[in-house]
Amino acid sequence: MRRLLLCVSVIVAASTLGAGTAVAVPPEAPEGFEYVPAEEHVNMAIVCPGTGTCSATYTLSQFPGTESVGSTFTFTPLEYLFHATGSGAPFGTYTPDETLEPEYVVRADEPITGQVTMGGFIGGAEFGADSTVEVVLTGTRAGSFQSVALGSASVNKPVVTPTAEGRVYPFSFSVPADLDGVKVNNLSLDLYVRGIQVLQNGFVDGEGGSYFDLPYYRLVPAA
Repeated sequence: MRRLLLCVSVIVAASTLGAGTAVAVPPEAPEGFEYVPAEEHVNMAIVCPGTGTCSATYTLSQFPGTESVGSTFTFTPLEYLFHATGSGAPFGTYTPDETLEPEYVVRADEPITGQVTMGGFIGGAEFGADSTVEVVLTGTRAGSFQSVALGSASVNKPVVTPTAEGRVYPFSFSVPADLDGVKVNNLSLDLYVRGIQVLQNGFVDGEGGSYFDLPYYRLVPAA
């Protein structure tokens, strides 16, 4: 789902990493075309091809996904220790599928916002201590092999009574101002989860409950 924004504005981007102000200045477009501010809704989709036990795939997609996936390490003391020592691997690395554009012209005037939803194996998310999710979004500068960091966020939740809907971790982070107008491809999002639970493992919602909105410039015929 793409939403075109009808104005160019100056926005203070509140984020978990700080706040910054950037002005949306569309890059120069080919003759007969223009860049307009737009936004891509990107699902952190999890898909399990086939039936029965399978190896789930983690994709950035317009498609919401079909699975919620958990791990025996998720929210356990061992996983918590791995992260504390810097040796913890991501819960999942999400890469784009064919439903997304091959490259995006990045905007830095608005933050990237989204959420991760966690649940338990039997409906609720039952944690025995503070729990944290972290997202790290990167890409590659088009025409080169240079990796660029679009931003990251870490969200902590204290102990709460579990609900059937699970637990939502909203996040927001600012895109570096020097990336405004830069063409980026090969998006990649690393998701980390950590904490200590008592009754159930954590399951990441990959069926539309985890996503982010990516501000970008869309190329359209000139008005």
